[in-house]
Amino acid sequence: MTRFHAIGGLFLALLSIGCQPAPTPQPPAGVETPPPAVETPPPAAETPEPATEVAAPVTVDDVAAWAEKSGADVKTDAEGHLVLLDFSKAAITDDDMQRLAGQEYLKEVRLGGSPIGDASLKVLSELPRLATLKIDGTKVTDEGLKHLAAMKGLEGLYVGDTAVTDAGAAHLAGLESLKRLRLSKTKIGDAALEKLAACPNLEDLDVSETGVADAGVTALAACKKLKKLNLYTTGTTDAALDAVAQIPSLEWLNLDQTKVTDAGVPKLEPLANLTFLHLGRTTVGDAAIPSLLKFKKLKTLHVTRTKVTEEGAKKLAEALPDCEVLSGDPEQK
Repeated sequence: MTRFHAIGGLFLALLSIGCQPAPTPQPPAGVETPPPAVETPPPAAETPEPATEVAAPVTVDDVAAWAEKSGADVKTDAEGHLVLLDFSKAAITDDDMQRLAGQEYLKEVRLGGSPIGDASLKVLSELPRLATLKIDGTKVTDEGLKHLAAMKGLEGLYVGDTAVTDAGAAHLAGLESLKRLRLSKTKIGDAALEKLAACPNLEDLDVSETGVADAGVTALAACKKLKKLNLYTTGTTDAALDAVAQIPSLEWLNLDQTKVTDAGVPKLEPLANLTFLHLGRTTVGDAAIPSLLKFKKLKTLHVTRTKVTEEGAKKLAEALPDCEVLSGDPEQK
């Protein structure tokens, strides 16, 4: 019995030893144990970028409604196309002008006196049918006029009372359709007119109250279609009138407050189509009357604040019955 117990105990001891876990093998001395592998998580699914929102085209009705709300005058044609916008009484900015992009039927835009600048001209220059642009008294500069150089259909440009100089006016020299151009109260001089004389269809030019003088006026002899020329308060003298006389199409001429004298008036005699002549605030006197009597088509003659006497004015009125002769000093009447 004792022997049986001894054998059973030996069996249990051996069984216990056999159940021990196998020892972990150790690496040889001097060999580093590599770190346990780190399981890389699967890549997260990429979040798609939101689609770019495309702005809906601005319709004619949208622009018209906005313009009217801003205080502008709006005109459409029989087909409902937007053809005219007058912002002269509205407060608008360059940002507002972006609304006009794509309004391909616009023919005339008036922005006189508004605070728009060169950025607006880039938008406006891309309107294919735009024929008349009024930007008097705005913040437009020479840089902005660069955009207008490509507007081959532009017929009327009013850019008076701005900071435009000779350099800016030069950008307009290639506008073959240009008929009406106002540059009054700008910083231009003779160099501008020397460039603008290349405009073949120019009919109406206003360079009043600028630095223009004889050299610039002389260059205008090339403008054979010119009908209206405003030289009020410029440096024009008798010397330039020989060139002016070479424009037979001229019908309207303003020489108010220039340096013209009695000696210069006879030079104008070839201008048989003159209907309006302003010689106010010059030194012209009765000696010029014989030449003035030759302008048989005159409808309006200003000799106010000149040396023309009351008797001389009466003689003019009698000899030119279809002409209104304005003389003396209007402020003293």
